[in-house]
Amino acid sequence: QYVVEDEMRSLSSALFTDGAVAFRESIRRLSGDQGVLQKELMAIRAQDELDSIGVVASDEAEDLTANIEAFEEDSGRLQRLVDSWLCERLHFNRFGETSHSDNVVRYQFQSGQHRPTLMSVSDFQLWFSSALDREIQHSNVNQLQTWSLTFSRETARSRKVGLGRIGNPILDCLHRYLQWDDRGTCFALWRVSPLVKPSEIRLFLRFDFVIEIGLKEVSALAKAHPELSEAALRRRGDMAFPPISRSLWLSEDLEEPDELIRAELDRPYERSATDTNISHDRWPAVQSRFDLANWPHLCRAVRAAAVDTVVRQADLAQLTCKLAARLELDTNVVKEQYQSRIQALSRSPREAGLAQKEWSMEIKMREALLAGIHEHGIRLDAAGAVFLAGTPLSP
Repeated sequence: QYVVEDEMRSLSSALFTDGAVAFRESIRRLSGDQGVLQKELMAIRAQDELDSIGVVASDEAEDLTANIEAFEEDSGRLQRLVDSWLCERLHFNRFGETSHSDNVVRYQFQSGQHRPTLMSVSDFQLWFSSALDREIQHSNVNQLQTWSLTFSRETARSRKVGLGRIGNPILDCLHRYLQWDDRGTCFALWRVSPLVKPSEIRLFLRFDFVIEIGLKEVSALAKAHPELSEAALRRRGDMAFPPISRSLWLSEDLEEPDELIRAELDRPYERSATDTNISHDRWPAVQSRFDLANWPHLCRAVRAAAVDTVVRQADLAQLTCKLAARLELDTNVVKEQYQSRIQALSRSPREAGLAQKEWSMEIKMREALLAGIHEHGIRLDAAGAVFLAGTPLSP
């Protein structure tokens, strides 16, 4: 409607000066694959697809806006987290584009005897392949480096560099690598604590769970329809069932520790006489002080109890019903949008048929998401054990 009105105004003015040529020029602008009408139709489709992604209630929209604004104001926190993994844990070198303090940075692989990167160069090239700046000629592995990026939106816009957010190749590569690397996902330490008697040893196990949407139906749908993006479907799943993280400590007697013990367990690891990382060769020393004969059965029993506790604390039955009802309500709204669109295209059977196919696929995706909500999973993201003792592991 707006396109027609704009074109009629332009045509009326051009008729006085150009005559019949104005009609031919108008037809040229409007028709064809790159014409105004086709571009407008594509814009309408894109808007319909955006509208169908989700309906956000006004109170949720306010919370979302507030959360985004708060995150943008503290974007340096994300940079500190990325630096802590890439630089402090994995020993990459971070340097600014123009100076050490420049917030446009690159991450560089390091080899040699002085603080080498804690992965092989082949792993770096494999896991960070899409984040490598291949325009730089590397004469040796020490010159392998990522694309430049910044965590400041204003800097990214003014200097035309990548923004450090989800979707940036560096962050996506780091995320995939951390999912593969098991360092930090399983730990055990011996901690000397004043809260236990000198002759006492108390064992506590920690489980970090992620409660998330079930992906069985989503993955099956993506395999059956190659044109669909499984990553996009997974993100829609996160919208329908926002992941929940839960950390839980349990003793070997399946009891949660009190606040004082919990604070002692949560204390960061310290390389001192109080904390000893239990590496593979230190387990015999642990076994000489603590009975580990039933260790596998104990770990499985405590984990099962931890899952039961998390399910009870998160009230998953009520949460599942709430999220399923919200998705069904959203589906009804989107259904009305598609029905109105199909009805408006009734004079164009081809366009109406395309819209009907889009709606059929949308229904399949929403049915898969609904099944995933009801079949949510509890994934163990990390696990650890802490032996609180009155004396050091080794004298």
